[in-house]
Amino acid sequence: QRLFAARYACVARRDHPDISERLTLALYRSLGHVVTSFDNTAHADAIDAILRSPAVKANIAMKVGHFLSIGPIVAETGYIATIPRNLALSFERAWRVRMYEPPLKLPGYEVSQYWHVRFDQEPGLAWLRAEIQALFGRD
Repeated sequence: QRLFAARYACVARRDHPDISERLTLALYRSLGHVVTSFDNTAHADAIDAILRSPAVKANIAMKVGHFLSIGPIVAETGYIATIPRNLALSFERAWRVRMYEPPLKLPGYEVSQYWHVRFDQEPGLAWLRAEIQALFGRD
C-alpha cells in the first residue's frame, strides 16, 4: 500500500563556514560526506551510487552504521549528508543542522507498507495498517 512519495535533502551544520544560502554543486563535490554503510532500506545504496557516479565524484569521508548516526556527526563537523527529507526535517529540530536542497537532480522514492497475504484479514493488523494509512497516506 503506497503511503507517500518522498525525496532527498542535504544537511550541514547551521554555521558551516563554507555554505551560505545554498549548497552549490562544487561544494557538494568537495565537502566530506557522511553516508551509511548498512541500512535496511534502498536509500544507502541509492545515495552511495549517486555520490560515486562520474558526474558527481563526491568525497565520502565517513561511513556510519545507520542514518540516525548522521545528525550529531554533521552538527559537530564540516561534513554534509544526503538523507531522506523527512529525516532532515527531524534533524533540524533535534540537532544544530540546516537542511539544503541538493544541488543536483536526485531521484525520488515511494514509501509503502507491505504485509504477507496470510495476515491480510487479521483484524488487529488490518486496524494498524488503516491507522498508518490515515497518519501517513497522502494519496
